[in-house]
Amino acid sequence: MKITKIAKQAEYNNYVDFEDALDFDECWELVKSHVKSNNIRISGTEHQERYLPVIDDKYIFLLSQRVWGKLMCEVWSVEDNIDYKYSNWAWWTPEETKGGGARIIYVNVIHDKQIHLLLCYAKVKQENLTDEQKQQLKALIKVIKEG
Repeated sequence: MKITKIAKQAEYNNYVDFEDALDFDECWELVKSHVKSNNIRISGTEHQERYLPVIDDKYIFLLSQRVWGKLMCEVWSVEDNIDYKYSNWAWWTPEETKGGGARIIYVNVIHDKQIHLLLCYAKVKQENLTDEQKQQLKALIKVIKEG
């Protein structure tokens, strides 16, 4: 059993899902070995979009983002000597998130004792709010506070 190709999401239907015919644990170890030997450091999102290992020219290895994150943790926690969690790899790579870099914008409305989540985004995608976003948030906060 070997990885013979890397497919993209658009090619998925050209192959048989590996779980329909192959042993999961064997495939898991095969892909881990391939990831390590080729220094593959990608998120679950990237895995699903453009990095689908094809086994023996027939079977495609597709995981959920979270399970892919677990696979990356098993490989890179040991190599990097960092206790990664699946969430470090599921949606973005640790390098992309700048060590947990998410911006969370919320408003706490005292009179109704509620906290309203307004916006959450990865800093790798956008460092700061644009002026237009700030104006939209101000308008939203006004509506929330006025009830």
